[in-house]
Amino acid sequence: MDRRRTPPPMVGSWTVRRPTPQRLRPSPSGDLGRRFAALALVAAPLACAHTPRGSAAPEAWSYTIRDEDEGTRWSVELCFEGPRPSTLFGRESAAEAILEARDPARGEALPIDREAGRIDLTGLTGPCLGYDVDLAAASFGWNREVVRGGGGARLVATSLWMWAPALYARDPVITVRFATAPEVVVSTPWARSAGAPAAFTPDATVNSWGSYVALGPEERLRPLEVEVAGGALEVVTVGDARISDEGIRRWLGAAGSAVAELYGSLPAERIQVVLVPLGTRDDAVLFGAAERGGGPSVYLLISAEAPDDAFVGEWVSIHELLHLGMPPIQRADAWLPEGFVTYYTEVVRARSGLRSSDAALRALDDGFGRGRADVRGGTLGEASRKMGRMHAYSWVYWGGAAIALLVDVALRSDGRSLDDGLRHLHRCCARTMRRWSADEALAELDTWAGSDQISSLVARVLATPGFDELATIYGKLGLSMVNATLALDDDAPLAPVRRAIFARP
Repeated sequence: MDRRRTPPPMVGSWTVRRPTPQRLRPSPSGDLGRRFAALALVAAPLACAHTPRGSAAPEAWSYTIRDEDEGTRWSVELCFEGPRPSTLFGRESAAEAILEARDPARGEALPIDREAGRIDLTGLTGPCLGYDVDLAAASFGWNREVVRGGGGARLVATSLWMWAPALYARDPVITVRFATAPEVVVSTPWARSAGAPAAFTPDATVNSWGSYVALGPEERLRPLEVEVAGGALEVVTVGDARISDEGIRRWLGAAGSAVAELYGSLPAERIQVVLVPLGTRDDAVLFGAAERGGGPSVYLLISAEAPDDAFVGEWVSIHELLHLGMPPIQRADAWLPEGFVTYYTEVVRARSGLRSSDAALRALDDGFGRGRADVRGGTLGEASRKMGRMHAYSWVYWGGAAIALLVDVALRSDGRSLDDGLRHLHRCCARTMRRWSADEALAELDTWAGSDQISSLVARVLATPGFDELATIYGKLGLSMVNATLALDDDAPLAPVRRAIFARP
């Protein structure tokens, strides 16, 4: 699942940021396996509700970060160019970790409201303030704000240290500089500043979406660049793992190539990939999350003991990379991004030769069965809106995957495909700042298709538990169960469509 924070809505020529407390809740990725592959986040109220009237809207600001006390504390200098806000906001973890904020010109402390997550800047006399962040006080572990990989390698969530204005000019210029020793490597998903080895220019999504900074000696982070389909995966490993550099290249190269089978290229020219090894596990990859804060990235928990051959063809990395090619969709409509990505995770693995089409069909059929077993009464649309409260993850993920199959078959019967529609969404809308509703995404697809065929089909299925139409389409595709085994009939009317779904475009 795509782990996201609420992106900023556009208000006139200004952007209003939604600071979001970090509530982490794992959920199974559609039961495609037995592993976690998602983090859910609960959004907080709009920051503008707390923004003082007349607060300035900055156009540019910069952070300079110094790693202090052997990596247990960060000292941050935040400077504004031009208008200066009267208030800064931080997420819940930032409010818990900040030690103090100060006016360097006067040497006096600035008021911090930890409960509201804000710093009062009305007493600031110059363009800069300083504040210290206690990394040692942060929650540790793979699903927390700080991960220690040993030997000085660390992974730090941006939500832990980034305080920012709630109101700012459209497309502000944001710079982040790390004052580190020459031997320290810094990895972020952000664009690098020209001529500065540890300076970056994230886009404005860094203020409202998740991201991570990995830093440490080069030999501990093992930085690798994996070139794939006209782009690059920039990989770091925060901790010791058995997988070799060549194994990482083969694994993630195959994953990126599989995703490019759908979008025509990597979802972005450059994607940060962070690997966090854990102890011995049965699965090579245990968890994944896609991030969009300031730039695209993927976060993967891997088995520290799994050998190279255990990784190629696993589904989690492909699933998360697929998410980055879609527009960000609001959580109430999780059936669309999770369902469509769940469907294509199996499809592109078959197309790229990582598994057979028969195996992909069986995996989809097994998933539909698990989703059907998770239905508790009501409609798929209702389950999607209440997914977190109901823990109806299998229902929503696989109900959405069923919709993807139905839409794909309908489009292919008319000489198109869902592939074409998702490529259109990727080109037009994947990089937008705001979170889309499913209705908006479907309207965009209808415009592309020149009819309301897609949205009408989806509305019909969402008004049911979500699996009612599978039996009919199975028959037309030549799919049936014989002795509890999925059987194929190549003489069925839509058997050519079934084969085309898994064929390389």
